[in-house]
Amino acid sequence: MTDTNQDFDSRTERSRNAIPERSGGEHTRRTLLVGTGALVAGSLAGPRSVRAAPGTQSPLETPGVRERAVKNADDYDVSLDGIEAVIDEEMKEVIDDGDVVGATVAVVHDGESVLTKGYGQNDPESGEPIDESTPFRIASVTKPVVWTAVMQLIEAGEVDPHEDVGTYLDSVNIPETIDEPITLAHLATHTAGFEERNQGVWVDDPEDRRALVEVLDTEQPSRVRAPGTVSSYSNYGTALAAQIVADVTGQEIESYLQEHVFDPLEMHNASVAQPSDPPATQGYTAALGSPSAAPGLAIELWPAGSMTASATDMARFMRAHLADPETGDRGLSTGVVSRMREQWFTHHPALDGLGFGWIEDTSRGVRTLWHNGAIPGSFYSHLVLVPGADLGLFVAYNTDVGAGAAGSLVDAFLEASVGQEAPADRESDGPPSRADELAGTFRSVRVAENSHSKLFTTLQAGRIAVEIDGDSLLTEMGGSTTRWVEREPLVFDQVDGHETLAFSADLSHLFVGSQAFERPPRSESLAYHGVLGAGAALGMVGGIVGPPVASGIRRLRSNDSSNSIDPESEAEARGDGHEEATRNRSGSGSTTDDSDSSEASSGFSARVSRLLTSPRIARRIMIAAAGSVVVFAVSVVTGIIVNPTLLSQPPLWYQLALLLPPIATLLIVVSIGSAGLTWRAGLWSRRSSTVYTVLTVSTAIACWLLYYWNFFATTG
Repeated sequence: MTDTNQDFDSRTERSRNAIPERSGGEHTRRTLLVGTGALVAGSLAGPRSVRAAPGTQSPLETPGVRERAVKNADDYDVSLDGIEAVIDEEMKEVIDDGDVVGATVAVVHDGESVLTKGYGQNDPESGEPIDESTPFRIASVTKPVVWTAVMQLIEAGEVDPHEDVGTYLDSVNIPETIDEPITLAHLATHTAGFEERNQGVWVDDPEDRRALVEVLDTEQPSRVRAPGTVSSYSNYGTALAAQIVADVTGQEIESYLQEHVFDPLEMHNASVAQPSDPPATQGYTAALGSPSAAPGLAIELWPAGSMTASATDMARFMRAHLADPETGDRGLSTGVVSRMREQWFTHHPALDGLGFGWIEDTSRGVRTLWHNGAIPGSFYSHLVLVPGADLGLFVAYNTDVGAGAAGSLVDAFLEASVGQEAPADRESDGPPSRADELAGTFRSVRVAENSHSKLFTTLQAGRIAVEIDGDSLLTEMGGSTTRWVEREPLVFDQVDGHETLAFSADLSHLFVGSQAFERPPRSESLAYHGVLGAGAALGMVGGIVGPPVASGIRRLRSNDSSNSIDPESEAEARGDGHEEATRNRSGSGSTTDDSDSSEASSGFSARVSRLLTSPRIARRIMIAAAGSVVVFAVSVVTGIIVNPTLLSQPPLWYQLALLLPPIATLLIVVSIGSAGLTWRAGLWSRRSSTVYTVLTVSTAIACWLLYYWNFFATTG
């Protein structure tokens, strides 16, 4: 993945990545929904296996009444006149500018394919063009396809979305680390309580993939919160649901999708195979400027994002999902697609939430269901449905910058096809309730807590800073500031847009759309850790490099051998001058008693004591500890730069490198004891004592930071 922590959801999609904003006034949408990219939707269940109706709210929410003005089907006046010209203009801009190599688009309305078209090229060198039948890797847009299969089993009565998944799983065991069981509904809504985890996602070569059952068993993320409370994206959840389909039906999930989804919908170029069959177009990255061919990463949790499909395939998929009892089936049961379009979970009744496999978004009176996906460093795709208008759009790019291009295209499409209402005028009725408790920073809940990805997921997690300004609430994220006014206690509407945010009753969480943000613990302060890390780095580098550099400078200043630095000064620069002096004094004044004593001390304990009180040994231990930390840090940074799958497919050298921090910690403990004995014996000069105290403290701080961020012996 990113992924340093990249996966085909938040971290690369729509510039880490957000739902498209509707127009200038809604820059907030693109900013606040950063990271929701491929967040798959699902169903909310009540406690344990008690069935709960779709639309049930989160236990963390503030009580309220959902008030989202949504047009009825009869209110839509769909106009697709000139829609091809609108899309052509959007595509011309990014392809002619050289930002995107190739793309494909599908538009459907009233059960018909209005437009399926390719743009740009499959290969710039050969000039082979993209057309409507060219397969693209669609990444997380695979998820609605998988959830379609799950809903088919639900409709057939073969599984209950609110029953413990352990009832249906034969091949994978879910530890009961939390009392409440996980259900299919929790998996579908990403409320199972799993932490973020990179392992088991991206690999460099499809041949390196393990069997899905093995990955699900060995790379299971920790459960860090009670299920059914907070939605936090999980690739693992969708893959686990796919395995349930396989266990219940006794059929491989690939075969099930082919037989029950692809074949009925005549999606002839659709495939979940890796490598894809037929082959997908080449992917490109524009990270260094001009697009260049990108490596074809494979995914081990493949039901979360391995699918390839053409615009024609996705047009058929959209038509089927826009059907209703009045239009009749379009290849899929209307019961299946209708239930998937319902709102199954929301953090608060005033907010948009999640459908079963879809992300819900209501803006300017238009309710859409959407999903997107990205392959790190190459493909990006976006699918949006307007169920009330029987209208859909799919777009895919074979270049990573497609994330930004898709936002503009979706905006232009919705504006041209269904139009959008202007935002209402909103004024404050007074200061927000509990105003003195609202301010603070909220961080996305999608982070790793128990694996080596903790630091990188925390750095990439979206953060919202909240403050009170008179009668308004201000939020800042990514350099964009938005003003809000309170509609009801702890529920706020955007002043110049259409967004709504809400706080949980205990103010521990902030919800925007389907995303949840939480107040991070004080111990996680990135500013504090940054200062500690920078100080430790300077102290270690200075302690390692400083003494020999100082010695070298003194040598250069010496004009001739007669004026060279005397041995005692040179020894002092090394930190062992007093040791030499002590030895000289001891040697010149030895007596018979001294000799007897020397013989008596020739045992093991005496030798250890002499070693531990040697300034030279103490210095070497300190330098070895600091050097281990420096080597580890440089190795990890370099590894991430050259290997995008480092965190998801840790190579042997990296797993061995994780042993360096605990080794450094052990060395520091030993060196502290040694240095203490040495200082107490007066064997170090004041200058040496200062240098190596700084080195020891700096290395100890660095080891604590590495321990805090889970870089200690294991990937977790």
